[in-house]
Amino acid sequence: MKEKPTYEELENKVKELESLKNRCEAAEKELQKSREQYGMLSLSPGFYCPDIISDDGCSSFTENELLSSLKSSYAILNSILESPRNVIIFALDSEYKYLAFNTAHRRTMKQIWDADIAFGKSILDYIKNPDDRLKAKNNFDRVLSGESFTLEEEYGDKSLERRHYEDNYSPIMDENKRVAGITVFLMDVTERKTAQEALVKEKEKLQDAISKIKKLSGLLPICSHCKKIRDDKGYWNQIENFIHAHSEAEFSHSICPECARKYYPQLNLSEE
Repeated sequence: MKEKPTYEELENKVKELESLKNRCEAAEKELQKSREQYGMLSLSPGFYCPDIISDDGCSSFTENELLSSLKSSYAILNSILESPRNVIIFALDSEYKYLAFNTAHRRTMKQIWDADIAFGKSILDYIKNPDDRLKAKNNFDRVLSGESFTLEEEYGDKSLERRHYEDNYSPIMDENKRVAGITVFLMDVTERKTAQEALVKEKEKLQDAISKIKKLSGLLPICSHCKKIRDDKGYWNQIENFIHAHSEAEFSHSICPECARKYYPQLNLSEE
């Protein structure tokens, strides 16, 4: 039968636990400093490092080893966030506050909102346009309800710059499979959108030109005496007016030699 621990053994165990508690509190303070310096996330129920946390939830590492491991993990995470070119990435908690973002997102928020964003601040506070703010909040709430989706959207201060983005929204799940936050991956598609709109306009011009050409390709009723042309509404128009209205042609009036001899014989225009 196992002997009961003595009072002195229990007292020593309490001291060991108090010492461990103090070490954890000191490590948490150091971690907070590191967060401010490197933009790291504080320890939370959803944060788990299997290499440094044992099954009973306690660390067998020293404070410096813990911080070193966390800094190393942050460096890897930061490298992942920064590695995709032309991809804007950010993550929010359930209160729309920043958990993480890459340089591209920081640069974009400055470009379209003139905002200097910071960890722990709500992204909604930086969105100045009320319609954009409501649109963003509705999208975030959809994600917090568990949805994943992709949208093409326009954001930005009109006095600065409006840009088009292809936004991919996904929820962050904790260890209990509950939604704990939001991740958004964006691509700036403004140039593509502009090119598409320009292409549509050119197609419209082409269709308009083809339509005008078709109007002139049919059988045209023309007066055998005055040479006026009857349009599809039954009106008779001067031939030059009709052609001008149904094509890109412009007229410059002159006189042929035959008409010059007939109508202006005294001017000798037919000899020129």
